[in-house]
Amino acid sequence: MGLEQAESSTVERSIKRAPSWLGKKVGRFKLLALLGQGAMGRVFRAEDTQLQRQVALKVLPLQVKSGDKTIKVEQFIREARSAAVLEHPGVMQIYEINQAGDVFYIAMELLEGKNLLQLVKASGPMDIVRACQMGAEAAEALGHAHERGVIHRDIKPSNLMLSRGGRCKISDFGLARIDDPNDSFFLGTEAVGTPLYMAPEIPDNQPATFATDIYSLAATMFFLLSGRPPYQGQTIREILKQHASAPIPDLRELRPEIPERLAQAITKGLAKSPADRFASAEEFANILRVHTIPIGDPRNSGVWPAMLGNGSGQLPVPTPPAANRTRVIIAVAAALLLLIGGVAAYIALVPSAPSSAMAAAPHPTDASAEIAANKTSAAIPAADTTAAGDGSTFTPAQYDALMSIASDTKNPLSGKMVTVVGTPNKSHITSSGNLRLTFEGADEDHGFQVFCPTSVLKDMETRFGGNEGVGIVGHPIIAQGIVSLFKGRPEIRLDSASQLSLAK
Repeated sequence: MGLEQAESSTVERSIKRAPSWLGKKVGRFKLLALLGQGAMGRVFRAEDTQLQRQVALKVLPLQVKSGDKTIKVEQFIREARSAAVLEHPGVMQIYEINQAGDVFYIAMELLEGKNLLQLVKASGPMDIVRACQMGAEAAEALGHAHERGVIHRDIKPSNLMLSRGGRCKISDFGLARIDDPNDSFFLGTEAVGTPLYMAPEIPDNQPATFATDIYSLAATMFFLLSGRPPYQGQTIREILKQHASAPIPDLRELRPEIPERLAQAITKGLAKSPADRFASAEEFANILRVHTIPIGDPRNSGVWPAMLGNGSGQLPVPTPPAANRTRVIIAVAAALLLLIGGVAAYIALVPSAPSSAMAAAPHPTDASAEIAANKTSAAIPAADTTAAGDGSTFTPAQYDALMSIASDTKNPLSGKMVTVVGTPNKSHITSSGNLRLTFEGADEDHGFQVFCPTSVLKDMETRFGGNEGVGIVGHPIIAQGIVSLFKGRPEIRLDSASQLSLAK
């Protein structure tokens, strides 16, 4: 046995007998602390002695039986490589997959925050807004994985981690196995590992699909909002039987203040048949986003921002900057006057509001006259975030206000007609040939965007010049249309190129 193999075997023996593994090395990684253990090994806080940074190091303890060892190693490496192809802010990053002697390991991003199981156990059920924020971020990360053919197969609260900035990140992508003896199973009132969140088709020997992850995420959302998983029991078999045949519990019976539509969404995610669940993780994410309050990007804050509201899940009107409050007050007053039939007073308050905004027109193809009027009178640079003519005019930086309008399910289409003045900084052609514009002053991953279908793209290129939207990038524009949600972000979907004009 060589020196490296002997050292690795010593590490393998020592990591099973805490604290003798302290200070040992696996490859170039020095083990500092045991963070946890699960289906595919133990996870340590470790120091990369070359790059001088701390990582999470998952180490695979080899089994005595050679056949079982081969299966474990193949799955360990194959699934880790699958996770490594994922590049998404909601997925724990993989740095390295390697072998040191007889020890296999994965070096991963080290997350300092707690997992969601720990948070709920410490503080009880989550605030509705916060739970939906966590669930939406997890669903978006799952959507990214599913697009690349990766199925997690073990979504549960303990696999959803909080980064230091407060973002939810999925860990252990594709590494879990229910039949692994190292997995942490507990009976009674404690967590029963994977089975508590397992889709009913899995124990029935059906293959895991994208719908399997959606079920597990819905079960996780049930736990975050109620403090208990949807099904409980004294044995694993009893719990799995409930997943397969017991009625889906009513979340509102456990927590009446939960909005009915949110409860219905979680029930849909828990459907027994995969075909009855959401068609995609993105669809589930969009529903959850409706029940969140836009609070900016918590990843940049260092701490989780204070949550607003009383936990009812209703979307309050966001507080605008001081320079914008006047027009918001006007808009609110106008809405009240409209409710009592004061159309004339509304026109007096907001003389520049487009008449088309008062008509329930889901396809604003006749907006060219209004845009032309704005084009003539507007001299508003996109960088000026105070530029607005009335309560329905915004800049891309006003994400909170646009998100609130797009998310309001009680607001008719006529109430979602907005004008956005901003400067596109990037155009992107999707795989289906459509065009998306992102804007300066808006978060590239979550900010406002304009969607231009292929049916409009040619006309837009004729109107502004250039191919694939390049003729409009870098120039302040006026975009008018109905703001809606797409993958958790507000956007205007064009029906006509006349909905865009240059703001000179």
